[in-house]
Amino acid sequence: MYECFGNFDYENKQYDSAIDSYKKALNILQTNDDPESSISIVKFNYKIGCCYNMQQNMVLFIEHFKIA
Repeated sequence: MYECFGNFDYENKQYDSAIDSYKKALNILQTNDDPESSISIVKFNYKIGCCYNMQQNMVLFIEHFKIA
């Protein structure tokens, strides 16, 4: 659900809102012990990094891409 909200906000250039949605999804995944969660954690860090890139926040962009 949060991924859908984040994707919608990203497409509408509402990057702060997209970051919030992606971080909520990420927080849920980080409490999950399922091995497949690690793939989604990478995906959400990538998406958060993309948002920071669009905001030209290179420090946070790089931070999230290193995780991804």
